[in-house]
Order: sequence, then C-alpha cells, then structure tokens
Amino acid sequence: ITFNFQNTSISLINTDQLSIIISMQDLNNLKKVPVCRNAINCFISLVATSLKDIFGNPVTEITLPVAPFIIDTTSPMLSSFVLFDANSGVMVLSFSETVDVSTFMITNVSVRDSYVVTTPGTYTLTS
Repeated sequence: ITFNFQNTSISLINTDQLSIIISMQDLNNLKKVPVCRNAINCFISLVATSLKDIFGNPVTEITLPVAPFIIDTTSPMLSSFVLFDANSGVMVLSFSETVDVSTFMITNVSVRDSYVVTTPGTYTLTS
C-alpha cells in the first residue's frame, strides 16, 4: 500500500537531512490504511523525481525500512459533539485522531443533561 502525503511541511534548509512534519490531516489519513503500524511494515520510498541535490542530480530511487520506529501511544479523545438530530436520531462525534469504528461500543455512550456524571438526567444508549 502506498500513501501520498498532502498538506505536509518540509525543512527549507539545504542539508543532508530532511525533516518532514506530517500534517494532522495526513497523519489521520495514514492511520486509516495498514501502513507503518509497526517497524516490520514501515518503509519509505523515493523515486528519482522526489528531489535533487544542489547540483541538480536526481536522488537515487530507493526503499528503506524505518529505524527507529515509535509506535502511536496517544489515545483518541472526543473533541466535539457537533450534531444531535432528535428527529432522525443522528449524532455526530468528532475525535482527535482516526478511530477504529469496529471497536465502538454504543452501550458505553451516555447522553446527559449536564457535565456532572451523577446527575439524574442521564440515558445510556442500548443499540
């Protein structure tokens, strides 16, 4: 699987090391595909048209494994509750990063009339 980055920043200083800052949009999109989930399946490829040296020579095409690999340990966080349509029953929840919807447990979601967890106005969803 190949992933092409968009909205990503790179270093603007000519050097032998290139720093790439992957945008949050690209990082979240990358998490949707089975790429770089561990050191065994994380590689980078460059084609000759990727960049040139300061004399105009194209980079040699290559694929290399990552070293070191730092696994994602950041837990997703509910960042907003952007829609509740009482007519259709549609609720839209936004998270800080890509989530695995197959792990979603609707019975662990409660709708409340307050921020306070112990208020009597709470309904836990069932299906």
